[in-house]
Amino acid sequence: MNGPQEQFKTRYPHLAKEPLITSRKRGHAENRIWAKFIDICLVLPLIYITQLMFPLLVLPLSICIWALLDALGKGQSPGKWLLGLHTIEVVRGEALKFYNGMIRNIVFAIFCTALVKTGLFWGLVGLVCAIGILLESYFILILRSGIRVGDILGYTRVFDYKDIHTQFIEQFLKKEEPQ
Repeated sequence: MNGPQEQFKTRYPHLAKEPLITSRKRGHAENRIWAKFIDICLVLPLIYITQLMFPLLVLPLSICIWALLDALGKGQSPGKWLLGLHTIEVVRGEALKFYNGMIRNIVFAIFCTALVKTGLFWGLVGLVCAIGILLESYFILILRSGIRVGDILGYTRVFDYKDIHTQFIEQFLKKEEPQ
């Protein structure tokens, strides 16, 4: 019998044939935006501590933190896990790898680095990244596929994911709803 990891590997092989931008929307846009907000709130203190301890390594460590956030959770960062989403790599239909996570989250890594750094240069970098993040949020909300630039560059997509914890929460909420 196939284990959960083997089952996950063969779950989305059809995505390699599907067009990236015009495919149907997967993963609710509001959930994706809230998940990223949760992730930023979790990552910023780590990057701030890194700034205090290793000021010259903040940017590379920030990129690694953001890449590991999705890759270690098999496509689920803490925010995505809480909101029932997961990210997959579309070429093989598997959980995303470190490289995919690094490419798709580089703007957020640079933005978080700019938030903890000081000076005119980092202020301008932060402003440019903030505009990029707003543009990506616009794409998530407006495009039919709900895909953002980071997803295109990293060959990834975000999907709704019903794992055991999500199903338990949904069952609990259904019991609590007044009839």
